[in-house]
Amino acid sequence: MKNKNIKKCVCISLLGLITFYVSYQIYAFAFPETKTETVYKKQVFESIDANAYIIRDEEKIADDVDGYPNFVLTDGEKIEKNGVIAQVYTTEEQGLLKKKVKDLENEIERLKNLENFGIALSTSPSSIERQSYQELNNLLRYVNNDDYQKLKKSRNKILYLLNQRQIATNKVSNFSDKIDSLKQNIDNIKVPNDQATKTILADESGYFVGKMDGFENEFDYNNVLSITPSQVESLIENNEPKKETCAKLVKSCLWYVVCNVQKDEALNFYTDQWVNLSMPFVSSEGIKAKVVAINHNDKTSKAAIVFQCNYIDKNTLTIRKGPVKINIAEHNGILVSKDSIHEKSIENVTADDEKKVNKTIKGVYIKIGKQIFFKEVDIIFSSNDYVLCALSLDKSNANPYDTIKEYDEVVVKGRGLYDGKVVR
Repeated sequence: MKNKNIKKCVCISLLGLITFYVSYQIYAFAFPETKTETVYKKQVFESIDANAYIIRDEEKIADDVDGYPNFVLTDGEKIEKNGVIAQVYTTEEQGLLKKKVKDLENEIERLKNLENFGIALSTSPSSIERQSYQELNNLLRYVNNDDYQKLKKSRNKILYLLNQRQIATNKVSNFSDKIDSLKQNIDNIKVPNDQATKTILADESGYFVGKMDGFENEFDYNNVLSITPSQVESLIENNEPKKETCAKLVKSCLWYVVCNVQKDEALNFYTDQWVNLSMPFVSSEGIKAKVVAINHNDKTSKAAIVFQCNYIDKNTLTIRKGPVKINIAEHNGILVSKDSIHEKSIENVTADDEKKVNKTIKGVYIKIGKQIFFKEVDIIFSSNDYVLCALSLDKSNANPYDTIKEYDEVVVKGRGLYDGKVVR
């Protein structure tokens, strides 16, 4: 009887140990002692948000012609003085048909060039394919950015490369059938014999834009440096619809972004300062700009900031107003979660009298193998959830390996952390 009780106790104890071990393993798996995340380098901007208005040196063209202008330029295309902007025809149909014929003639010319140089082509098919994929990526980017000027050129490049591949791989020896078909299309187009009644030339060099928005004369381009906060506000709030059908010429590559900022925000700016403007309706990338004027009505009011830009494309030539993020400072470092920051008290020896004093430093725990180690960090920027740590410590005798590095495994959650602790 006694032996049975002993065996029963032993079995219960073993069962309890097994249950405890299994439960512990399940708990350890579900709730690990430490949780880590890999950290990376990051570029962070200190920025100010505002509403912006664009002022350019622009003038109307082809607004009083007797007939229908057929523009030979696309939005954003540069033209020199006395260059041809448009041909004026008596009817709109006449101009459209002549433009269609010109496009077909250009395609025929490209095919003939391929035939003439087909024998001399030494480019490998793989090289042509790489160029085609690269140009296809460009085309998709132009579609996303609504850059129709470059879209047509990119389409023609892709078509040329595909035809070039046909020649290089001996799929075809010439494009006679295609050329004959294009010529037939030209013959089928009944273009009136009337010549253009007028040719519109550029009075000076500039950039062509095929449509006006009606705000071209709202503010004098030559007075932009003296614009006031009330004038900026009036320009931004003016949403009256404008009906303008004629084209325009932007005569200078220098254009201006004006916006109002709060008086305390204005302290971040100074004349000749370079900043980065993020304008989502203009470009997916930042635009470099220089502060050329900071105008106050008085010291307690908002300030009008004038930025000068010289980056030109279709979007910068057509946008009038919209939100802008002014990036006033750029920081590069290691981005880590605020949950990973810890404080540690250390003894510091002063240089003069070798007196030991306590000092509190901030740092993170790095997991290396099965151990964690404390690394001091220098926080250079902070947000609600993350901090940006400097790539090296701001100390003359600091070892660069004493601080956090890219790809380190930083502990963001853990229990009983200390330097040198062994963890699972």
